[in-house]
Amino acid sequence: AASRLLSQLGLPATTEIPRLRLDHSTESKAIDAAPVIPPDHPALVAGASEVERREQDIRLAKLIARPDWNLEASYGMRPTQKDMISIVARVELPLRKRSVIEPQIRAAVAERDAAAQNLDQLRRRLSEDLGTAYAQHAQISRQLLLHAQVLVPQSKLAFDSTLVAYQSGTATFDAVLTTETEWLRLEVDYYDFLGIHIKSITDFEALQRGARSGASGGMNATAASPAPATRPSKSMGSMR
Repeated sequence: AASRLLSQLGLPATTEIPRLRLDHSTESKAIDAAPVIPPDHPALVAGASEVERREQDIRLAKLIARPDWNLEASYGMRPTQKDMISIVARVELPLRKRSVIEPQIRAAVAERDAAAQNLDQLRRRLSEDLGTAYAQHAQISRQLLLHAQVLVPQSKLAFDSTLVAYQSGTATFDAVLTTETEWLRLEVDYYDFLGIHIKSITDFEALQRGARSGASGGMNATAASPAPATRPSKSMGSMR
């Protein structure tokens, strides 16, 4: 990740990247905007411009077969007819065959349709990515709340009670290690969810500002790694 970031920023590979600290207060960061792609999104504007350019190509291809009108006026000095003006009208008729013009028109129409289809696919992909980031933020926010208010405190209480029981001789040392491991695992899960939470916000903001995909790649990374999604169910089962 560091090498990709430095290469995209054009920085030397020896550049030091400061460490990112994820405090518990970071979970309160929210997405205030609606999951809607703005109409002035640079990628959509570029796609619409490409469609319009293809429309102009179609018009140009159709104009090649039409006659070209030209009107010329000239004035000459005539000793005997000083009040005479000569006007000449000229019409240029192209002799191009329809078998030559129509393929050009069909090709221009096909290119216009392909550009319009690409624009629709881009709009759907951006909307899907933006909606995914929005939904992921909401889902991870619920997991953070569950871990912070329920799972982690309950696991810590279980460890404290087991430790007291061990000190009084009614529990084994293995039981203490088990409850402590569960407590630490839930804490690690919390910070994993916190990282995904920040990535989803970054992706959402980047997409609305003009990116064609998430800025940090958080959505693709989490989709490829199912571990964080399965941890809450395991922890909830163990707490029950």
